[in-house]
Amino acid sequence: MKLGGCPHGPRLMRVLALLWVTLGPVQAAFLRPKGQAAKGQLSTLAEPRDESGVRKPKMDKRRYEHRMLRSGLRVLLVEDPEAQKSSYAMAVEVGSLEDPKDFQGLAHFCEHMVFLGSKKYPKEDEFSDKLAFYGGTNNAYTASDQTVYFAEVDDKGFDETFDIFAQFFIEPSFAPKMVDKEVNAVDSEHKKNMADTTWRLIHLLKSRANPKSPVSKFSTGTLETLKLEPEKAGKSLPEALQKFHQENYCSSRMHLVIMRNASIEQQL
Repeated sequence: MKLGGCPHGPRLMRVLALLWVTLGPVQAAFLRPKGQAAKGQLSTLAEPRDESGVRKPKMDKRRYEHRMLRSGLRVLLVEDPEAQKSSYAMAVEVGSLEDPKDFQGLAHFCEHMVFLGSKKYPKEDEFSDKLAFYGGTNNAYTASDQTVYFAEVDDKGFDETFDIFAQFFIEPSFAPKMVDKEVNAVDSEHKKNMADTTWRLIHLLKSRANPKSPVSKFSTGTLETLKLEPEKAGKSLPEALQKFHQENYCSSRMHLVIMRNASIEQQL
């Protein structure tokens, strides 16, 4: 799954931009303490508007609340009085640079598998069906250092779809039958990209990297790199997938943004 050409419009892209703010230490301009500006930046471009101390552009009518839960999860709540739909996004601090050398493309494959059911909601199409029922959409992408999942939906379907979404990060099912099916989907995605000039350049640059660097690894994944070659060495893709998720999908490495046409107090 890829973000592609921003097919979901400016509203959802605002949520993804806000998600970027929560990554790493809170150093974005509108989250800095009052009076502290980045080097070379004009502090007059933003001023604190919320009791939480979140900084934002002066013309921004939205309210923000940034918190870290006891679990370590960082959450940015956004009250947008003009939002026609509710949106949410989760970024996980793991990407293709952390692919195991014997399972290249595993971070990307995990991104595909996360959406395909959980222990609480085992049906692989439960999330997509509920989103469609409430006029919603979703997508995800894997970068070198993070994996991002996002969706938007009519507010009437927020509670129901968000609970399904949350379970993907708590206890995904990773059903063996879906592992075999989705590894072929990843393989097809790579074959589709082979004719694309941008992807050719990316792989050319990777081929010139130091072989000892994680940059040199193949990030998309194929049937060969994820299943056939590891199986020859007696290694299991489902086991590698479970291990990768357990080690990297922990709350301290996750950042959540929720944007709704509802008060911060209601969202809390």
